[in-house]
Amino acid sequence: LQHLRTDGLTLRGVIHGAGVLRDSLLQNQSWEQFASVLQPKVQGAWHLHHLTQSFNQAPNQAPNQSLNQPSDLEFFVLFSSVASLLGSPGQGNYAAANAFMDTLAQYRRSQGLPALSINWGPWANGGMAIAAGDTLQQRLVRSGFDLIDPNQGLEWLSRLLFPSDLSKTDLSETDSNTIPIPTQIPAQIGAMRIRWDDIRKRLTPAQQAFLSPVLEQLQETEDQGQTIIEDREQAATATLQPQIATRPSPMNQVLAAVESDRPTLFTTYLQQQIGQVLQLQPEQLSVTRNLMEVGMDSLMVMEAINQLRQDFDIMLYPREFYEHPTLSTLADYLAQEFTRLHPTPNLELNVSSAETPHGQNVSIPPSFHPSTSPHSPASPPSPTSPLILPGLHSATSEVTLHQGDRLPPAIFILSSPRSGSTLLRVMLAGHSKLFAAPELHLLPFNRMAERQQQLGDSHLSEGLERSLMDLNQWDRDTSSAQVQDWLNQNAPISEVYAALQATLQKAAGSGDRLLVDKSPTYAMHRPTLDRAEALFRNAKYIHLVRHPYSVMESFVRMRMDKLLGIPTSHPYQLAEQIWRQSNQNILDFAATIDGDRYHLIQYEDLVRDPSATLSHLCQFLCIDLEPSLLNPYEGDRMTDGVHDTSLSLGDPNFLLHQRIDPSLAEAWKTIALPQPLAEKTEAIAHTLNYTLLGQADGRSPRVTKGGRQTTEAPLRSSQSGNQSVQNLKSSSAAAELTLTLNGLTHSICTWGDDSAPPIVCIHGILDQGLIWEPVAQVLAQQGYRVIAPDLRGHGRSSHVGPGGSYHLLDFLSDIDAIINHLYPPTPHSPTQNPNSKISSGVEQSVEQGNAPESIYALIGHSMGSIIAALYASSRPERVRSLTLVETILPAEKRAQVTDQLTALLNTQSPIPDHPIFPDVATAARRLRQGTPSLSEDFSLKLAERICTELDTAHSETTTTDPNPKGVKWAWDEKLRNRTGIGFSRMPFGRGDYLQLLSQLSMPMTVLYGDRSTFNRPEDLAAQAEALSDSNRITLPGGHNLHLDAATEVARVIVDAIANAQ
Repeated sequence: LQHLRTDGLTLRGVIHGAGVLRDSLLQNQSWEQFASVLQPKVQGAWHLHHLTQSFNQAPNQAPNQSLNQPSDLEFFVLFSSVASLLGSPGQGNYAAANAFMDTLAQYRRSQGLPALSINWGPWANGGMAIAAGDTLQQRLVRSGFDLIDPNQGLEWLSRLLFPSDLSKTDLSETDSNTIPIPTQIPAQIGAMRIRWDDIRKRLTPAQQAFLSPVLEQLQETEDQGQTIIEDREQAATATLQPQIATRPSPMNQVLAAVESDRPTLFTTYLQQQIGQVLQLQPEQLSVTRNLMEVGMDSLMVMEAINQLRQDFDIMLYPREFYEHPTLSTLADYLAQEFTRLHPTPNLELNVSSAETPHGQNVSIPPSFHPSTSPHSPASPPSPTSPLILPGLHSATSEVTLHQGDRLPPAIFILSSPRSGSTLLRVMLAGHSKLFAAPELHLLPFNRMAERQQQLGDSHLSEGLERSLMDLNQWDRDTSSAQVQDWLNQNAPISEVYAALQATLQKAAGSGDRLLVDKSPTYAMHRPTLDRAEALFRNAKYIHLVRHPYSVMESFVRMRMDKLLGIPTSHPYQLAEQIWRQSNQNILDFAATIDGDRYHLIQYEDLVRDPSATLSHLCQFLCIDLEPSLLNPYEGDRMTDGVHDTSLSLGDPNFLLHQRIDPSLAEAWKTIALPQPLAEKTEAIAHTLNYTLLGQADGRSPRVTKGGRQTTEAPLRSSQSGNQSVQNLKSSSAAAELTLTLNGLTHSICTWGDDSAPPIVCIHGILDQGLIWEPVAQVLAQQGYRVIAPDLRGHGRSSHVGPGGSYHLLDFLSDIDAIINHLYPPTPHSPTQNPNSKISSGVEQSVEQGNAPESIYALIGHSMGSIIAALYASSRPERVRSLTLVETILPAEKRAQVTDQLTALLNTQSPIPDHPIFPDVATAARRLRQGTPSLSEDFSLKLAERICTELDTAHSETTTTDPNPKGVKWAWDEKLRNRTGIGFSRMPFGRGDYLQLLSQLSMPMTVLYGDRSTFNRPEDLAAQAEALSDSNRITLPGGHNLHLDAATEVARVIVDAIANAQ
């Protein structure tokens, strides 16, 4: 710039094109690495912004206030990146740097200065993507971007700099690469070549929401090649999309290749894809080295599997990945499977006539017939009996008015849980005349001490604090202090409501802003609804209903029974009971008030036609329909919690969406319930104008989940008496004992009384005994002792040490030793078949103080199911019943013996250490990433147990400190390499194991998750044939069924024990 001034030149334009890349995942970034990427973008652009503002003025001239003088800059262009618009894995530093330039452009425009930030997609033959090497370029192309030809890019730049020249262009005669540019260019514009069909699959909900105007326009246009420019008013951003370029996808490349070339194509693909996952260059990955040795873990395996499914339409199961642990063997296997799944297409197409629109001609599974087994000790709780929630049955009927009078009008949203009340509440929160508070949980109680006693410190109490923060613009501490002050005074609930309304009117100024209170538990107890009439004058009530099928399915999937504190082995019946009771209470209550204060809304209408539904609602509330009501995902509407770790207030799934989904209105048509609706439930559904599927005779169909027979049997009574399942309370935490057997120390989790009938649970690979706690607590409450050991190398059990390895025979021997130690067989009594009728009951053997000679139930999950089956086969006299949860089959012996031997030898190679996490909470989050069904509390409990703490000298001790200096997993790193965990040291193979299963004599139950994809179809077929005499049951859940459906799994185990006696 100084040279320009010295030479007397006039500066007319600036193009900032500088930048560097230092890609890495955020958790691996150093600040030096991050800052080096920020410098050219942030500091460089900021310097140019300051130094060029008055550059053309004479040294003694006052700053030019007119920005239209010929001496001013004509353009100030910042070369930004698509990374700051849509994000880019491994480029958090680069995205942040470019986002600064985007914002600088907006700032300059606001100051009347020229500015344009262009979010470029990747360029061909140059640009940052090329400079970074083939990996980044190929990743961008795979993700849905095509490269911009430099000549084309320069033409776009010219048109963006000089849009006025468009008036001289006949756009109807332009070629396919010409982009019609609006004459008013926003400060920020995206310019890229996108394959929308590919990129749609990868968009996150936030990205979908950001691009929604463009995506909607693409759906409306018939010519997918035309340019789409969407000027977003709030973001002042536009997206340029030229004609879609075609290039062979990975799948098309493989389809076009001859069979002999496909392994090479897969090898190249896997090197690139897995290299990206491991943050390695493709050439750094040996095709013969075990991938587990170079750092692959189970999460990375799933990431690779998902990518393969997307790119090649091939479902690779985790076990198959571990069976082919090198790039070479995996590529050969993929080529073989791809050819089998995608044979050369026949030109004669067979078009099925069975295609029907979504939601029509729904096939109903076979009728469900409840078990009439004489072994069932009791019937399930009646779905029509009155339900009293814990905490509500003792609520006082006393009502303390505020200053002896009723409060001003308020609005109540009444519904059953899982009916969509969070969506309606958040929609109403956008109205200027309403204050739609998150769940206050005030109405059932008379004073704050009662509320505190029932809610405690759970997240259910946070709605009140969050409302105070929003109303008063308080911080968290001030809001919490106010609630605590009310508690100290044991203030009446009416006083709290009065304080909210007073603050609301003060903030509104005009005095006509209404309080909206929404808590789904209100409708579950009729006296609570009557309290609303006693406390408020002329309150209005919105009755929100949803189809019972949808509510019941959502209730069970979200495990609402645990949230409500109602332990049950029949969650669908509980869900039905709550839906029926809540809506019956509301209908009965509505009959006692004036009709103009009651308004009914169907959730299906709300999502199908929100504009019309809310228009009618606004008429009922005597307010105008404001556009903000129809945009519930915009703005701050108190959906977050009070603390950083808080759950979302209301529906925890609400923030997973970015827009109202009209397809949810038809979701009930695809739901199959495990039992028919009760007649009273059907009657209420008809009253609310709901259709029930398959009702030729006025009854809902009896169906099963997944097409398999599902036996709904109740849990047995505990030894302490005929205790109802609904009265069960939370069991105590696991006790731990250690045994030194087979030269190793084994850690064992136990639940229940030591003298109770024993149940042994065996976990899967890389898991621990404590993982059984959700199932074990229910079993312990039913009078059993549950024993769940950590297998050797797992959890807190000893490692085998240097030079050691792990095999199924070792695990089997350990289980045998543990059972023999805890329950020694009687040496002088004859061996008795435990599957014959037991002459004396469970209680008799316990009362006599005799240790049982057999395990009442042996349970195994995943790999643990193989160990359980092997033990049951070798010690049949010790096992009364066998339950296999999401069982698997061992690997097949293949022709590539050399590859197997090489992989086995490679297990002796050095294996990378575990990653070091900053704290236990981070390790717990990693557990939840691999197993999303884990709750935050339980994942933290699991992580605390299996993490070792690192001090400054990196010595290791088992940690209970939630904030150590660093932690890592306690299980043996050798377990990552599962090549040795097979039948290599057993005297038989897969076929022999299947024969072994078919010859088991004790009663067997096999549980599958309806959402599990762990087994291949051929594996399931082989299991079905070998286990044809077993009771095969499908429950709602995935591979970790003992977490997804813990109560149901416990119920099946208890029923299996009862049937075995």
